[in-house]
Parts: sequence; structure tokens; C-alpha cells
Amino acid sequence: MAVAQGQCPNCGAPMSFGAGASASQVCKFCRTVVVRTDRDWKNLGKAADLANTPSTLAVGDRGSFKGKTFEVLGRVQLDYGRGPWDEFYVQFNDGQIGWLAEAQGNLYATQKVNDAIALPPPQSLGVDMPVNLGRYGMFKVVERRNARMLTAEGELPYTPSAQRFYADCHGAGGAFATLDYNDGTKPPEIFVGMIVPLGEVKLNPRGGERPGAQKAALTELTCQNCGGKLPAPKPGVERVACRHCNTISDSNTMQVLARQNAARQRPVIPLGAEGNLGGTQYINIGYVERSAVVEGEQFFWQEYLLWSKTAGFRWLMLDEGNWLFVNPISAADVQCNEYQAMWHGRTFQLRNRNDARVEYVLGEFYWKVEVGETVAATDFIAGNDVLSREKTTDEITWSYCTPVAFAQIAHAFGVNPAAMATGFAYNPTPGYAGGDGGGGGAGGGMMTVGIIICVVLCVICIAANSDGSGGGGYSSGRRRQLVRRLRR
Repeated sequence: MAVAQGQCPNCGAPMSFGAGASASQVCKFCRTVVVRTDRDWKNLGKAADLANTPSTLAVGDRGSFKGKTFEVLGRVQLDYGRGPWDEFYVQFNDGQIGWLAEAQGNLYATQKVNDAIALPPPQSLGVDMPVNLGRYGMFKVVERRNARMLTAEGELPYTPSAQRFYADCHGAGGAFATLDYNDGTKPPEIFVGMIVPLGEVKLNPRGGERPGAQKAALTELTCQNCGGKLPAPKPGVERVACRHCNTISDSNTMQVLARQNAARQRPVIPLGAEGNLGGTQYINIGYVERSAVVEGEQFFWQEYLLWSKTAGFRWLMLDEGNWLFVNPISAADVQCNEYQAMWHGRTFQLRNRNDARVEYVLGEFYWKVEVGETVAATDFIAGNDVLSREKTTDEITWSYCTPVAFAQIAHAFGVNPAAMATGFAYNPTPGYAGGDGGGGGAGGGMMTVGIIICVVLCVICIAANSDGSGGGGYSSGRRRQLVRRLRR
């Protein structure tokens, strides 16, 4: 039921507000921003056109998760310099207002809280910094940005402003919070909620266009560089790296953004391969080659991005013959100092620190990936398990990595065990573009080189284990480059 009705002061079209907390609205006919006051409705000028983003939500939709129902009242598009993203203004079944956002296969749902909580000044916030939110518990800052508001549609709980500083925070047990400092002219607002896998969200589409869902309904796209056919991106995908010509394109417009050289190695798991790991069905949608320089030497490893309808995105990592399955974890659940990290009652010892660099990508990715981007990577180990931290000035992620036998991976994804040899051999075919990871060009020579490399690695491992350093799966000193996980 509408709480206020009237006419657009620009075009005269009927308008109504669905929530008492809504302060402004974008006219759906002429895109005029209209502000509601006690006396009249004011015209603040026209909003810019909306960008084509990969969201599956739309203004007017209704849905539910974990016993909560919501209605989408409005949408804002923001940008901090890497392209626009959407946040959706919603009203929950208890009458509270809040926000929904999609990222990494999850829905980030928050409600405004009215507790009088003193927040640190925005300029003092740093990633991994603890923030006390009173009865909601301790949180840690995982992302801080100064974003620019581009445009909007539907209702909003405020008058649109050009700038917005915010900090996203993780809490224990999947809790999530946003500290919204707006443009600094008003007191900050706090929104607290949870991270929900998209597979657990029930959506009743009633609204307008939803490019993400429309893309998901397609069967294929066309590379604008080479004309090659590519599978339609999964929900939430931002970048597509063509398996035919190596170009990197925007997943929505398919505009070519960058070109890259051929892969250094051949993917062990083919793009598009499907498999069941731990009772969850995944499809391999992305392949990354990354490197780090240790004592003057450059080391490389492979990362595979998996996608599941129920679990969202996960990673498989291959480093010097070791496979690990990588799960994202909450920064709030990790206590860390310079040499140790504590998580769920376990202590992990510092193994190494270095900068991890993206060298090559193929397939689909949920962030705006760029060849050459780097993060400060730190690994802590306990036995064969790894806690991995990746950090930039404005963002931090933590992951928990556990070993997986290659026999299990090969069985799940239908991979020939011989792929381990070809996967680590240098590619002898000029201009090889990666792609399906199948045969062609390698032949017996590739297998021979791979076997020689495996033998050399075995000799190195035997020598390392004989130096009195003890057992454990990561005792081969500086030659062991532990697994990393990359977030956008």
C-alpha cells in the first residue's frame, strides 16, 4: 500500500511511495529525480541512464531467504573507478528498510540499525581493522571505498548525492555490515545483516529488466574480437576471457578491454567440465595463471574458478603438483599477528609473504580481472592446511585451503590422469590459446617433458625432506609456493 501519492513535477505522471522511509524517487517515465517534502514534491533534475549490469534483481521484485521476505523498492548504481555495480533498496516484512547486493555468488543483505553506536572517523579506517558494533558484536573491515553515485531508479531513502564513503565489514558466523558515511555531511548510518548464498534465495520476479537473468537464459555469446562462440556467463560474472583468441571483454557488452599473450601452461581441468566435489555439483568456468618472485626466481601456479548453483564460486588450486580446495572464510573469525593466525581453535604458522601477480586468464570471472594486477599474499600453515590472506590498500580476503587428491578431481571432472603431466609442461605450440585443455599440438613430446619435470620435482622434495626440517606437506623451503586465492 502506498504511503504517499502524487504527480511528477516534470511530466505529470502519477507517482507513489511504498515506504515511509523513502525520501526521493526517480520517475519511471521521464527519469526526473523527485524529492518528497512535507509541503510538496521537488524536481532535482534528471538522472542519468542506467548502465547494463549483470544483476538478477530488479525494482518491483519480491523474494525471501531464511524466513525473511522483501520487496525491491529502488536501485542505485555506484562506481569507485572499476565500473558500475548495483545496490538495491528494499523493505523487509518487519517494515525495516535495508539493502541487497550481489557479489561472488552471494546475496549481501542488511537492515538499518538505530542503535547509538560511535563509529571511528572514516579516514582512520583500514582493512582488517576491528570495529565494535555494540550488541551486534565485533566486525572487521574487509573493504573500504570512496564511491561515486552514477544514477538510480525507483525509491531511495535519501536525496541522491555524488559521493559516498563506505566500509564493508565481516562478523562472526557469516554476519555482514556496512558503515555508510555518505558524503560526510550527515551522521553515518549502520546496516547489519548476513551473507546468503544465491541458491538459498527465492525470487518472485515482478519488476523490470534484469540483465543478469537475461544473460543466464542465453546459451552462448559471440566474441567481438574473433567471432568465436562462448558459453553465456554465469550470474555475477564481470569479465570474460575468450578461449579462442585470449581477449578479455566486459561480460555485459562483450566490448574488448584487453588482449593477452598465450597461456604459459595448459589447463588440467577443461573449461566447461562439470564434476561433483564434496556432494556439490560444480562447473569449471575460469582458469588463472599467477606468479610470485621469491629470492629472485619467478614461480607460477594455476587456479580454477568453480561455480555452483547452490554454493556460488569456489576455487581449486594447483601448485607444484599439490591440489587444494579453497573456501572463503570470514575475516572476523581470524585472529592474526605477524607470525601466526588463529582460526576455529587452530593455530597456523607463518609460511611466506610475497606479491601474487595475475599472468593469464581464460573463461569467466566475478571481478574485473586484469593481467598484471597484484595482491600482497600471506600464507599460514597447520599441517597440510593453509590459511591464505590477500590484501590490497582497500580490500582483504581470507581463505581456508585443504588438500584434495588429484585422483578425486580427475574422477569428478572426467580428466585423464595424464593431464597432470601435460598441465605442467611448457606449451611448445606457438600461439596456443588455451581453451578446452584437450589434445592437439602436444603429443608424446609434451608427455615426456612433463614426466622429466615430475622426476626433478620428486628429487627436489626428497632432498628437502632429508635436511632435518621434519615432515609435513610443505617442507620444501622456498620452492614451495603455497596456494593463493584471488578476489577481484
